[in-house]
Amino acid sequence: MEAAWTGGGRYDRPLEETAAALLGGGTDAPVVRHNLKALAGIDWNPSGWTLSAQYYEDLLPGARGTERPWRKNGISLRIAKGLFRETLNLSAWCYLDLADFDTSGSVSADYALTDALSLSLGTDFFTGGIDNRGTYAAYKDLTCMWFRGIFRF
Repeated sequence: MEAAWTGGGRYDRPLEETAAALLGGGTDAPVVRHNLKALAGIDWNPSGWTLSAQYYEDLLPGARGTERPWRKNGISLRIAKGLFRETLNLSAWCYLDLADFDTSGSVSADYALTDALSLSLGTDFFTGGIDNRGTYAAYKDLTCMWFRGIFRF
């Protein structure tokens, strides 16, 4: 478990306020607020598997006057397994925003040909959640498959 109180974060004003301020000769300067972030998680390693789950909260006291909601929360899940003396690593992870039910995740396989050369194949995915809102909704068109090689020297 961990938590952090951070200060000086800048958040956009609501669009109506920004438009009214600009029309009136004012400024569209962001609102400065403090926020609290907290995380609780658990890792479990049965028989060579790695299973992780986390719950997070991101609270913005005094969110009134900003575009951002006062509370964001979600969960992250990860499962991984190393095979063939850790030369093949399979993993999958997912973030789920509990406010809008939008998601971000990845599934991948990484094979180490040598100590210096590895090849990976995977996919990244994003969903828009309820009414295509949420943090990951803006990225939903970036869902893709990828192939990559890494050479370490």
